[in-house]
Amino acid sequence: MTEVNNNSTKQSGSRHWVIFAKLAFGIALMAALIMRVDLSALLHKIAGVDIFYLTLMFIIPHLMIGINTLKWQIFLRELGLRLNFNRLFGLYLIATFFNNFLPTMVGGDAVRAYALGRDTQDASSVTAATFMERLVGLAGLVSLVPLVLFSTIVTDQFPVVWLLAPASLLGFALASAMLLSSKFDPLWRWLRNIKKLARLLEFLGRTRKAVYRAAQSLRILLTTYLLSLLFYVGAAGAVWAAAMSLGANVSIGYLIATVPLVLVAGMLPVSLNGLGITEAGFALFLQLAGVPLVDAIGVGLLLRARLLVTGLFGGLLFLRYRSANTDVPAAAER
Repeated sequence: MTEVNNNSTKQSGSRHWVIFAKLAFGIALMAALIMRVDLSALLHKIAGVDIFYLTLMFIIPHLMIGINTLKWQIFLRELGLRLNFNRLFGLYLIATFFNNFLPTMVGGDAVRAYALGRDTQDASSVTAATFMERLVGLAGLVSLVPLVLFSTIVTDQFPVVWLLAPASLLGFALASAMLLSSKFDPLWRWLRNIKKLARLLEFLGRTRKAVYRAAQSLRILLTTYLLSLLFYVGAAGAVWAAAMSLGANVSIGYLIATVPLVLVAGMLPVSLNGLGITEAGFALFLQLAGVPLVDAIGVGLLLRARLLVTGLFGGLLFLRYRSANTDVPAAAER
């Protein structure tokens, strides 16, 4: 027992060091970006922000959360769980809080899936619906990445995108096939022989059955896919609004083509929640479109601030649920 506890302590300690390293990397990258411009000029730009476009920048992402909530609700309904939209929207905001402020505890998706699974007593269906909502969202994101190939501004500067775009599509298709296709069942059965993975794979096996049920309807898959595309158009719209708030005019079409690439880069497991990575990506592609560096970095900072504010909204909801003794704090504390 003592040896097990020691191993658990070592693993926990190593995870903390990894998280600290990711946070340090993200902060260092942010600092490096800010040091490239005159700080007084950057602060002057942010101080003179256009309130109309700034408000729009805050509104659009919350509409985007509503789109993802609707996708989640659709998959839950397909699996026989008819749940209130406001309840699901609140859980999504709480998930944002966990993703931004408490990365050492548990991911936001795990929190919302655990809380709802405990509430409905159907963890497999809730996990499957959460997984499908994310999978279809990724399908929408990856399918937009090739649009960057139509931007000669980008392809002339970075010919490597001619390889990255098809590679992202191929990688997503292969990963999806491994998770969903029955042809890979022998691999899963072999993995079950590994004792440390047995319980996890048993749960995933039950979840996969629910995933198959959720993926049966072509109408639902198409509807949620189109909603995902709308989500990422909204992501480009939020960047456009942030740029306009600083007086930097950039084409929305150019942003629809380049923002997905920035978001994919932000998923790399080298920083927390894409800290520094997404800001660097926005700075790079906005400069290619002729936006001054100080404005490009300002856009990244405004978008990061918006993300943190949304997380704080989720934190307030978390405290409210906790005081009401709901499932969410139980999920967070485990």
